[in-house]
Amino acid sequence: TADLATSDAIQLAKRVDPSGERTIGVLTKLELMDKGTNARTVFTGESDDVPKLKLGYVGVVNRSQADIQANKTIAQARTAEMQFFSSNPAYRSLADIMGTAHLVNRCSQLLIQAIQKSLPQLTSELSALIAQKRKELNSMPTDDPTRSRMLLVEMIVAFTDNFKKLLKGNDRTFEDKGPTLRGGSRIEGVFTMVFGEEVSQMEVTDDMSPTDVQALVHNVKGLGGGLFTPDEVLLTMIRRQVQRLEKPSIQCCQFVYNELLMIVREAISLVPMLNSFPNCATTIQTVVSRIIQSHFQKAEAQLKTLIQMELLRVNYSHPDFIGRDGAAAAMEDSKKKGASNDDLIRPAAAPAPTASKVPGPPASRPVSVFPDVSRQRIGGDVMKKVALMAKVERNEALTDAEIAELKASGVNMDAGTRFGRTSAGMTRLSALGGPMPENSISKTLDKKLNEILRDMTPQQRTEVEMLLRLTHSYFNIVKKSQSDLVPKAINYLLVQESLDVVVTSLLAEMTKDDQVEQMMAVSDAIRAKRKEVSEALKLLEEAEKVLLY
Repeated sequence: TADLATSDAIQLAKRVDPSGERTIGVLTKLELMDKGTNARTVFTGESDDVPKLKLGYVGVVNRSQADIQANKTIAQARTAEMQFFSSNPAYRSLADIMGTAHLVNRCSQLLIQAIQKSLPQLTSELSALIAQKRKELNSMPTDDPTRSRMLLVEMIVAFTDNFKKLLKGNDRTFEDKGPTLRGGSRIEGVFTMVFGEEVSQMEVTDDMSPTDVQALVHNVKGLGGGLFTPDEVLLTMIRRQVQRLEKPSIQCCQFVYNELLMIVREAISLVPMLNSFPNCATTIQTVVSRIIQSHFQKAEAQLKTLIQMELLRVNYSHPDFIGRDGAAAAMEDSKKKGASNDDLIRPAAAPAPTASKVPGPPASRPVSVFPDVSRQRIGGDVMKKVALMAKVERNEALTDAEIAELKASGVNMDAGTRFGRTSAGMTRLSALGGPMPENSISKTLDKKLNEILRDMTPQQRTEVEMLLRLTHSYFNIVKKSQSDLVPKAINYLLVQESLDVVVTSLLAEMTKDDQVEQMMAVSDAIRAKRKEVSEALKLLEEAEKVLLY
């Protein structure tokens, strides 16, 4: 029994059957035990000297070497075995559960029980394997034109579904890709983090220097100059800034176009069946790329149209436009807050030329949107004069004192009217009159203006700053509009319209008879693979019949 506890058979059984549900102990050579000894307690489970087994132990008596040499048959050996157990006092009461015949029956019962226990799982696994092989077989091309066409349509639909999911963001494959942006989220990033940021950072002062503004004023006034700044100056400045928005808008459209092509390639890779049809995958990519290219051209043309619309009409009545009064108030507010201190408008060293003197060439004279007032007075009273001229622009009545003050400042007031206009209409200071909105000029702009206008005369500073503030205000309006409209136009004309026609275009172009035959041609390798899968499926179906019937 000590040898039995440490036997290799017991150790092996513990490894392969740790629960003991399939292990039966078999004791042989019972007939050779010494007289007065027996193994009855092992078979009854009373012995503590041997390992306990759930299924117990069975004793058997095999043929000896002498029996084999005497040509003793198996049947004779089984008869002699039963006579031994029936005649032995120790085993007589256990004879019905001893012997080789009982061991065979017990093993058969255990095998049947194990099969019955695992049969449902085997049947389920076999059914799943059969379904897998059938799906694999159905996905493989055949020489049947009808079947090939159906398979082609399935692949087109699968590609389109993947394309939509990648764009709309409801593809579960995103869960396995980590923090990397994919599909439609990348396009949204182009709209917000690329285009939106670039437009928001565009400033008027980055594109136009005070020298540029002064040169523009002189060029518009032409020969002889003029007292007031023509509207064409501001109009030209605004249009110049609006034109700058075309480049980032077209670049945004180009970026989205490139992202769509990447999404097409990814959607193709998510259709496993296309791996067997490289010609089909190439055709899908070519057709869809052509569709996207066509809609890219439409979107690009529309973006240029948006810019042209802004260039054609400058809306001075826009509620967000600060207007002349707003710009003047912003300048006054900037001065009061000390944003520019005395450097914003500095008195010049020399007095201004009197009205009786002949004016010099434009380059030698200060250029201003305001009347030519004395330099000694411009520092403290200029904003008051601006407010009075704003009333003139709005056709508001002036008091006698206000008219006298304007005349003293050099404004040619017609004696026949309080509004300072001749019958033919005098040149206006600006076309920018209107209600004064809340100051929208940032402290950053004040700082920039202070820096770039530092070396100019007071009148030049006033004129240039007024133009830059008005241009800045209107440019912000257009930037806000374009930041909203450009992504919407691209999303509709390029993304959505491309998505809407992908399925119909692919089906119309790829399901022609000559196209189907070319793209779904069956190679020898695919034929061999199909035969292999078909034979495996046949064997599995036969095994299923055996289990079920």
